[in-house]
Amino acid sequence: MKKVLLLLTVLLGISLTSCEKKEQYDISTITYKTVGDQELKLDIYEPSKDIYKVRPAAIFVHGGSFVIGTRNGVRSGVRQLIMDDLLEQGFVVVSVDYRLLDGSTWFPSNIEDVSDSIHFVISNAEELKVNPDRLGIWGTSAGALLAMNVAYNSDFTFEWVIDLYGISDLLTLPEFDLKNVFDEDTTIVVEGNLYSPVTYIDNQSPKTLIIHGSADQVVPIAQSYELRDKLLEHEVPVTLLEYKGFVHGLLGLTKKNEEEILLEVRTFVN
Repeated sequence: MKKVLLLLTVLLGISLTSCEKKEQYDISTITYKTVGDQELKLDIYEPSKDIYKVRPAAIFVHGGSFVIGTRNGVRSGVRQLIMDDLLEQGFVVVSVDYRLLDGSTWFPSNIEDVSDSIHFVISNAEELKVNPDRLGIWGTSAGALLAMNVAYNSDFTFEWVIDLYGISDLLTLPEFDLKNVFDEDTTIVVEGNLYSPVTYIDNQSPKTLIIHGSADQVVPIAQSYELRDKLLEHEVPVTLLEYKGFVHGLLGLTKKNEEEILLEVRTFVN
């Protein structure tokens, strides 16, 4: 876990410094939940043009090995690339914070927080000018696992899921110590299965777009193969974009790579 955390921290630092914000966003920050003295917030990014009278919404869940990261992670790297394009298409983008695991906070508190953030958006849909029947969810790495847990195992209805180099099965993730994420009183195999998105896929699961680098040593591409195969088994529409030689975070994408991703995303979410 420490090795993974160190690598993720390094990658996060690189991505934050290598991609500058393209424009000044119109952002509203709202507290959607309070746990003890901790306020959990979400950022609402408004589209540049009102294409829809009632806007579709895309919920973003940041990564960080469950122990680091914030909702601001959407403003760097491939995440920002996708967000900017969604905003141009008229989507509202909602980026959420959740409780990080710290030795006193365990699974499934993070999943519950993401679920509660979506409930907040739906409950306030009229005020936010969001169409609650047109929701999508996307996430990166550990955040993708949280996003997919909610998408595949809740009463919410999502039109689509985008998984960016995410964890789909905790039990097959190499060098990942589950003792660091679950309460010591739990049974590791049971809990690992309980919070793995592949456990909940069925023929009612939302269509899914997977984007992953083949040289990812933090979350191996095998995680995406497993997810794709499980979705296909249940005849759920799925597309896997695999980028040969790219590591975790898809750092160093070429202009051609970026254009391909945006074209796929535009087609996928509409």
